Amino acid sequence: MGSKATTEQTRYLLIWEVREHGYFHLYGRIVTDKYENSRRLPYGLDDDYSDGLKYSDLRTSCQGSEDSQRRTGEQEPVYGFAVEYRECYRLDLRTVKRMAKTLERIDKGLEKLSEARGYVRSYGEYAGRVAETLGCAGIVMERAQTAARMTGERYEWLSVGEGVNRINHRVYLWQREGQADTSAEAAS
Repeated sequence: MGSKATTEQTRYLLIWEVREHGYFHLYGRIVTDKYENSRRLPYGLDDDYSDGLKYSDLRTSCQGSEDSQRRTGEQEPVYGFAVEYRECYRLDLRTVKRMAKTLERIDKGLEKLSEARGYVRSYGEYAGRVAETLGCAGIVMERAQTAARMTGERYEWLSVGEGVNRINHRVYLWQREGQADTSAEAAS
């Protein structure tokens, strides 16, 4: 499959949450969409045989700790915004060159957006700018379990702007949980 087949795949940034060992993480990866049993699902890009940018194995991430969760004011409760490759099992010179080209494209794109809009103030803005830089059609968010049961859909397909707001809201809800825990401890 050549690079033309890869560029025809519509790209989205899929965001999901992981909580472990006292840390809150939001991760993102580039996906396309596929329909199974009339449900729209995120699906990994088929770009292993392309000569273009390397989207598979690329991740965005941030994390927060129990301490940062309790922050108030202007300071962002999550930190460590990053774009990197993870879980790469087979690397050769061609693949590494494609990875470097992709990371350079992201770095230059983020730099241009910072010059035009200023620095990012949240992980949502950061993830949105990465999505824009890579030409994503939107952001896909994994729904909370209760919302998924109510709607019957596990994923929510959003524009980049709506996705930025939803990511920021997810961080806000996590931060509010920590502040509620602090209030409950103070009351007892």
